[in-house]
Amino acid sequence: MRTRRFGVFLVDEGFITPLQLEEALEAQERFRSTPLGQILVELGHLSTAQLQDYRARHLRSLCTEGGRRMRFGDFLIEEDLLQAPIVQAALREQSRRRSLRLGQVLVELGHLSSSRLAQAVRQQLRELHLALP
Repeated sequence: MRTRRFGVFLVDEGFITPLQLEEALEAQERFRSTPLGQILVELGHLSTAQLQDYRARHLRSLCTEGGRRMRFGDFLIEEDLLQAPIVQAALREQSRRRSLRLGQVLVELGHLSSSRLAQAVRQQLRELHLALP
């Protein structure tokens, strides 16, 4: 299942313009570790409150798509915490070592620190909680 990226969601819903998204994506190329939403706030295209609201709406739309919950790897990609090729490589490694969770594999491969993994899990849980009706 292919999910709608956060930036596309913002444009589709009319929260930002395509030009604002393009500007933010260009800035993100320079600052790869900065999430798109944070860049949109720094550029003045969204307020922090709007960002939190729109992220919850986006997550709600993803969580209800097909009645399935979003997997952790999808969450990491959607939130611009990791790039898709990194998550895909970690998933391949996880399939070879079935006893490990995806987060553990990402830590072992050096893509996330233990503290960043814990922070991402808390963020996903918080956003899932906010997305509940």
